[in-house]
Amino acid sequence: MLGFDKHDEHGTIDKNEHRLGRKTRNLRTIKLLYFRSNMLMKWVLFCLFLCGTAEATTCIATDEDFFLWNQKYQSLIDVKSRMSDGDYVVEVIAPSSLDDREFENVVLIFGNSESPFLFVPLQTYDEDGKKVTWYTVAGEMVRNQTLEFSYGEGCGISVSVPVIFN
Repeated sequence: MLGFDKHDEHGTIDKNEHRLGRKTRNLRTIKLLYFRSNMLMKWVLFCLFLCGTAEATTCIATDEDFFLWNQKYQSLIDVKSRMSDGDYVVEVIAPSSLDDREFENVVLIFGNSESPFLFVPLQTYDEDGKKVTWYTVAGEMVRNQTLEFSYGEGCGISVSVPVIFN
């Protein structure tokens, strides 16, 4: 006879009691595993918060800042467009740095700069100490286009130059 089995007055095993005992043991095992995994998760989260550091910076440029940067630096960026076989070719030459801030990127914005319908980063290459890029646009696709230049990491300088098609 097993010690956990229940017997009736005739010495027969109550099978429902035997199954209940097994279910109880399984339930205890599941609770123990859940508790251990829950504790493990708590320790992992605790270690992540304890070992991690966070750094946040905020950079707020006002409309006046953008206006002043555009007034000061727009003339240093040369944007030329020309018609070629029904398409426009736009060639851009920009300085490699502004006020000791290195060139970061240039993006082409189609539409309004606050809510553009297309935003495309352009690949640049170095030529004679300047940053150079170009692109072609179909004549029927000529719309409001702006080139946005970024100089310096983080809180850098941003200059917007409208593309004028002749």
